[in-house]
Amino acid sequence: MTSTLTGRDIRLAFEAPFDDPAWGRKWAAGSALLFLGTVVPVLPSLIFRGYLVGVIRSRLRGDGPALPEWGNWSEALFDGLRLWLVGFAYRLPAYLFFTLGLASVAGIPFVIQVWAERGPSAEPFWVILPFLQWAGFSAALSVAGLLAAASGFLLPAIVAHVVARNDVASAFRPGEWWPIVAARPST
Repeated sequence: MTSTLTGRDIRLAFEAPFDDPAWGRKWAAGSALLFLGTVVPVLPSLIFRGYLVGVIRSRLRGDGPALPEWGNWSEALFDGLRLWLVGFAYRLPAYLFFTLGLASVAGIPFVIQVWAERGPSAEPFWVILPFLQWAGFSAALSVAGLLAAASGFLLPAIVAHVVARNDVASAFRPGEWWPIVAARPST
């Protein structure tokens, strides 16, 4: 990578959308879509994600600070679905550990039933059961949190790479996107 990201670049990235004379209309359309997502699940969120893909493409083409127009809903939906799939794939390990942690709590009644059928010989187990449950829950949620943080750190670079290549499979080739992550922004 030959270019570096500076603090000025980051500031401009936040200020640039407001340089567009029609930013209010575009912002209102996006806000309405997100609000609609509270009533109609999934579909508006995917379209909004697809619009974000359009914003990234616009920046990669060097189109300037103006936000892209809302339109081509089917392309936005498809792009949003691809973006969601990449995010889901990278968050799946965290989801699985979170589910494992919840199962360690929710599974206790079943374990109690099985051990209760064994009779008085199972009494020592009752003493350690809460500690085992707590340890399993804590360990699984700790790992889930670390995995979620790692995916949150990596996904912006992965998403930018996927949009630049227009290839979902490139998300799963770390050798291609790792240089983006490894490049340190300068101040």
